[in-house]
Amino acid sequence: MALVIPNSYQISDETNLKNPKNLLKSCIEDHNLFKMINSSKNCNLRGINLSGMDLSGVNLSFTDLTGANLSGVNLSGSDLQSSILHDANFHGAVLDKTNMLNSKITGAIFSQTYMNDVNLSGVDLKNSNFKNSNLILDFSGKDLSNSNLSGANLSGSRFGYTTLRNSDLSWSNLKGVQMYRVDLTNSSLYMSDLSGARLIRVDLTGTDLRLSYMKDIQQENSNINKAKGGYCMADSVFIDLTCKIQRTLLSIFHNMKLD
Repeated sequence: MALVIPNSYQISDETNLKNPKNLLKSCIEDHNLFKMINSSKNCNLRGINLSGMDLSGVNLSFTDLTGANLSGVNLSGSDLQSSILHDANFHGAVLDKTNMLNSKITGAIFSQTYMNDVNLSGVDLKNSNFKNSNLILDFSGKDLSNSNLSGANLSGSRFGYTTLRNSDLSWSNLKGVQMYRVDLTNSSLYMSDLSGARLIRVDLTGTDLRLSYMKDIQQENSNINKAKGGYCMADSVFIDLTCKIQRTLLSIFHNMKLD
C-alpha cells in the first residue's frame, strides 16, 4: 500500500503542543522520514515560541513558521529553504551562513539581527524590516523597496543593480560601500555615514541626504544634484563644524550598538 502524505502536516500530540522543543524534535524527525521517501512537505510550526534556542545547523526546510517567535535564536548554518516565515519575529537572532533559498518572509521582523553570507536567492525582500541590524549580505539584484534599514550596519554588504526605492536608511552605516546602478529614489539617508563610499550610476532622485556624512566619497554618473537636503563632504574646521559634530554623533551611535 502506498504511503499517503498530505501537503502539510501538524503534530497534534498534546504533550508536544505544550512543549516547543518536543514539537520541534518531532518536526525534524519527520523531515528525515520525508527525505527517505523523496518527499518535501511543510511541517506546521505556526506561532511556535523558539526564542533564545540554539538551532545552529538544524534542518527547518519546508517548514511553516508563520508568526513564530524566533527572537534571539542562533540559526547559524541552518537550512530554512522554502520555509514560510510570514510575520515571524527574528529580533536579535544570529543567521550566519543560513540557507533561506526561496523562503517567504512577508511581514517578518529582522531587527537587531546579525546576518552574514545568508542565501537570499528567490526571497522577496520588499517591505523588509532590518532596523538596527548588522548585515554582511549580497544585495545584488535584490528589490528592497519600502524597507526599513534605519540604523543598520551595511558597511560589509554589496549593492549592485539593487532597488531601494522609498526605503529608510537613516542613521545607517554605509562607510566604504560600493554601489553600482542602485536605485535610491525617494529614500532617506538622513544622518547616514557614506564616508569613503563609491557610487557609480546611483539614482538619488528625491533622496533625503540631510546631514549625511560623505567625506572622501567617490561618485561617477550619479545624480546627487537631484537629491534633497544638505550633506557633509568637506572637512574644514570652521566651515564644517556641524559635519564634525555629526561625524562624532554617528560614531557614538554605531559604537553603542556594537557594545
